[in-house]
Amino acid sequence: MAKKKPKPEITPESTDTEKAIAEVIPAGICEALDKAEWKERLKGFQELSNWVASNRKKTDSMLLPITGFLKEKLKDFKENNQTIIKEAFTILSCLVQSKSCNKRFGGMVIGGIVEKMSDAKWYELGVSLIESIAECSGVSFTTSKTIEKLSSSGKNLNLLRAGPVSYTHL
Repeated sequence: MAKKKPKPEITPESTDTEKAIAEVIPAGICEALDKAEWKERLKGFQELSNWVASNRKKTDSMLLPITGFLKEKLKDFKENNQTIIKEAFTILSCLVQSKSCNKRFGGMVIGGIVEKMSDAKWYELGVSLIESIAECSGVSFTTSKTIEKLSSSGKNLNLLRAGPVSYTHL
């Protein structure tokens, strides 16, 4: 009997991430996320949000590739469309509840979240996400990554003036 080849490990850094994602996430969602028009992309993010919320087992097993895919579609959190960012934060809120949530997940998203928090519109949502990440990644790791990102950009100094991120509920 011939042995089956083991499937290669899929990591967020893998060049095959999008191919692996295409096997899990419906093609219509992937296509909508690649559209040039923002309304079509928003529809794709909304569909992805619904898909993530209703497919916990798949998101648990593919947390890091899905997160890498999301970051790529958000242009590494450089997306400017406020409605798309809000939907992306909703997706991250679902992903952070995954059983697979860990430091690697936190490390992938904390910087982008903190970057968006420099805009007052995203401060509350960002703090909530970072607190949730601290629950699965650990407070000291999350605090360290948050401070690292805050100190690396002058525009993030507004966050320091706005008030501290509190972990008192943990």
